[in-house]
Amino acid sequence: MLPRNARLSLKREFNQLKKQAKVYSSRSFSLLLGPPNRRAGSAQFAFVVSKKIDRRAVSRNRVKRLLAASVQPLLPQIKPSLTVVFLAKKDIVTASQKELAQEIEAIFQKAAIFRSD
Repeated sequence: MLPRNARLSLKREFNQLKKQAKVYSSRSFSLLLGPPNRRAGSAQFAFVVSKKIDRRAVSRNRVKRLLAASVQPLLPQIKPSLTVVFLAKKDIVTASQKELAQEIEAIFQKAAIFRSD
């Protein structure tokens, strides 16, 4: 589980982010990358898994846990004050954690989320 300060929690922050975000897509998910948030000390993440992905909450929660577990080891390498939202796609249900970790790392490289030092 991600630390509390690394989670995006307020609905109004999420709605504002949807308007300003840049979108990156992969096979299993889309990534919304918001502008730097000066107020937040570390990068903040949110994971959105719609009921269209799977009706069962158990499956949706599993997807969220897999995404969070794949992001957690990368936290020290990520630029501070970024806001990142993962939007799951249908293909994510069959993906393994290893596949997700590789996809996340590739999309983070593409979006230039990693620190350059």
